[in-house]
Amino acid sequence: MKRFQDKVVIVTGAASGMGRALALLVVREGGSVVAADLNADALDKIPAEAMEASARIRTISCDSSDATTGKLLADAAISSFGRIDGFVPCAGIIRFVSVRELPPRQWDTVLNLNLRGVFFQIQAIGAAMIAGGHKGSIVAISSTSCDGARPNNADYGVSKAGINHITKTFALEFAPAGIRVNAVSPGVTETAMWSQVDRERGAFLGLPPGQLTEKMVSEIPMGRSCKPEEIASVIAFLLTEEASYVTGQIITVDGGFKLNHP
Repeated sequence: MKRFQDKVVIVTGAASGMGRALALLVVREGGSVVAADLNADALDKIPAEAMEASARIRTISCDSSDATTGKLLADAAISSFGRIDGFVPCAGIIRFVSVRELPPRQWDTVLNLNLRGVFFQIQAIGAAMIAGGHKGSIVAISSTSCDGARPNNADYGVSKAGINHITKTFALEFAPAGIRVNAVSPGVTETAMWSQVDRERGAFLGLPPGQLTEKMVSEIPMGRSCKPEEIASVIAFLLTEEASYVTGQIITVDGGFKLNHP
């Protein structure tokens, strides 16, 4: 398939996990990508993985918590490829500490990257799309962690609940310009972040490494965790015209986990 032929997509958090999987998917299907991440070394390996499509990838090492990053990425996309058709802010962090001990500095760090940074990136990149007359799609990354209380990471849950709200608000305001805005809410996904969840939340619950994952997978009707490529496939659908009448939605991708946890 060449669903992204002549399309340009900006992806943050592209050095690993679902961001990396998405960037490679887009170029495989004919698109061009501005791939951004703070991890410059891992980011620089993406063009080699794309092989003959490497010319259609521009990598930028940047801090996604910086409110000016959105304009930086929009300018890079326009100067390199002449347009912007999609944006997916995959960059994010998670930290673990009880609400009784959560310090202001950690709160600010998590919210600045996971929510504040995403808001201003969507604002700037959406403005560039509108100015260029480019209709398209933006897909934010939520999490099933915001659907209920989770031990020792209130700041992360709040940041993702905020993503759900701004997704719907941007969808409402960008719709007249032909820009759709949705979010994907992953469950247990095989990424470095989930490995951190397994270790650190598991330790908080008194579980050895691997046991939290086993427990949660046992409660997933499909009986397994999700691969980053599966999240990337859902995001790709939302980016393309196959989802031309879908906006303002939070799409849960959890193998049915929430069916057992309404």
